[in-house]
Amino acid sequence: MKISALSLIALAAVPATILGLSVSAFGPALSGCISTFARPSALFSTKLDQPIHMPSVTRANVEQSSIEPHATDTINRRLPLGVRLTGGDKLRAEGLTGKGVRVAVIDTGVDDDHPGFKGQVTRKKWYRRGSLLPEDKYDHGTHVAGTIHMMAPDAEIYDYRVFGKTGKLSVGRAIEEAIMQAIEDGCQIINMSLGDDNQNENIARGIDAAHENNVLMIVSAGNQGDNNTLTYELRYPAMNSKTISVAAVDKKKGLPTADFSNTNDAIDYAGIGVDVISFEALSEGYKRMNGTSMASPHVCGFVTALMTKDGNYSDIITNDESLRTLLDENFVRDIGEKGPNNSTGRGFLTYLNETEYDHMNETEYIDIW
Repeated sequence: MKISALSLIALAAVPATILGLSVSAFGPALSGCISTFARPSALFSTKLDQPIHMPSVTRANVEQSSIEPHATDTINRRLPLGVRLTGGDKLRAEGLTGKGVRVAVIDTGVDDDHPGFKGQVTRKKWYRRGSLLPEDKYDHGTHVAGTIHMMAPDAEIYDYRVFGKTGKLSVGRAIEEAIMQAIEDGCQIINMSLGDDNQNENIARGIDAAHENNVLMIVSAGNQGDNNTLTYELRYPAMNSKTISVAAVDKKKGLPTADFSNTNDAIDYAGIGVDVISFEALSEGYKRMNGTSMASPHVCGFVTALMTKDGNYSDIITNDESLRTLLDENFVRDIGEKGPNNSTGRGFLTYLNETEYDHMNETEYIDIW
């Protein structure tokens, strides 16, 4: 279905307000909206040739600004719980840091001045412009990129901004252009924490090109879930079989599925997506966000780390198919309903072995991080 201008909403968000209209990003979706998947506290719209609904972000029910005035090196010594559950500490200890890998973040823009990135945001191409202010809900991309960086600290982050109040291209067209540019720039993997109710031919064309060039596409499943596995909530591009669709689970014992996370038979894997701590734009601090937008970068960062140049898996991961085989055979932990299911796909992805995972699952959840 062709849509001339699209609305994009961060897949990580919850209730929002668009020009005074109350919206739930995890509840009924706006028709024809592309969104980033973070649960929003507010959603903004702007006009190009049609309304474009900007990414919305929802915070956890805790202090929403920076958690504490943590020094940059503190978070590198003590990684957030979501990163540790995904195996971040172990990956670093084994030298799987993403070195030699370029990862594209197609989102609301990244604050490359945040000290946590340590200069690893090495390319910026913005197709739309606007502030990065948290109150304008454009800090979504910084939070997403922060998680990827903490999972794979030596990877180069390429920042392609496709949301903003101004721009010559519609959001859908900007996404296609960003994917094409990422391919040309030599990115091996792309994170897109965004989605739409309908498949858009511009974005589909970009995904086809990425697939043909063996560029991996990690995307958020969507936040329209109703906590009922018998109902299907469909979002694109997560429904596209050439992408890896990531659902959200909570940092609680057993990793229960987040109640907002979409359920359908296209879900591939699950990542931490509740109460996620990562970088806050235009500050030196950190903030918490919820959503499948936050789950996707855990998986993207994990895969990026596995792709470390000259690492144990760099020659194994050559395309989408080889990646899925590697993950399924080595790094999936069955959670929730036994076996593959519509909530978490094949399961939770982590570099921890079964014993390490079980130990952390039993002991770590009192940790604020």
